[in-house]
Amino acid sequence: EEGTKIAATATAAIVSASGTMEITVGSTQIFSSSLSEAITSGETYISGMGSGTQGYQNALNYAMQLDACSFDVNLQILDSSENTAVAGTFAKTAAIIIAAVCFAVVLAAFPVKYKLMGLIADITVLFFAFVSLFLTAIIKTTVINSTFLIGMLFGLIFMVNALIVIIGNLNDNFKVGKTISASISIGYKKSLWAIVDTSIVLFVAALLFYFVTKGSLSNFALPVFIMVGLAAFAALLLSRLLAVCVFTLADENKHAKLLGMKKEAE
Repeated sequence: EEGTKIAATATAAIVSASGTMEITVGSTQIFSSSLSEAITSGETYISGMGSGTQGYQNALNYAMQLDACSFDVNLQILDSSENTAVAGTFAKTAAIIIAAVCFAVVLAAFPVKYKLMGLIADITVLFFAFVSLFLTAIIKTTVINSTFLIGMLFGLIFMVNALIVIIGNLNDNFKVGKTISASISIGYKKSLWAIVDTSIVLFVAALLFYFVTKGSLSNFALPVFIMVGLAAFAALLLSRLLAVCVFTLADENKHAKLLGMKKEAE
């Protein structure tokens, strides 16, 4: 109905000005005709296309072209881009539930296995989750889609593995008689290059995906790059800062079991 009113107003102006109605695509004129009266009903007819069956067919073809906007016109591509599919409402809900379950399992398992160091790992995982969501909120072009979810999953898996390696190295040094502070220093140094090497491999893979591939694979690169970098930062720096703060206040003889660390003789 709104279109009918617009057409009526426009065609009435053409009639009153004794002008012509034209249809152009770019700089190519497709249609030009004078009007004897305004089109007020939203409908019109095509004439002057010949007589008989051939005239009817010509008019029908022209009407179909007008309806579909399919004219023989050369167009120039000004910009080209590919979009990845965005998760729908149900998919987003399912993804959020799955992500919440995965984070809950990780958060519950760390303290059970590694005691106080597990709680430090939990804080590190929560930091990763909140910062990931914060980045999603502030980057306007970021949407919750398959590539973002895969990138976040990569980051989570990478960080959990890095934290397990770090805790293992801390325990190994404490078992052979090192103090807690020495175990932290040596353990993180031993873990550093293993984590950095893995990060570099994933960064190179992300860059290859970005520059060599197209479409969804190319879109996959940025989330992986960001999430792996964030996970490495949290595992190497944040967890160490927390470990130093907590273990500095602890007595290694009284609180070793609470810290989740054992001497070899124990």
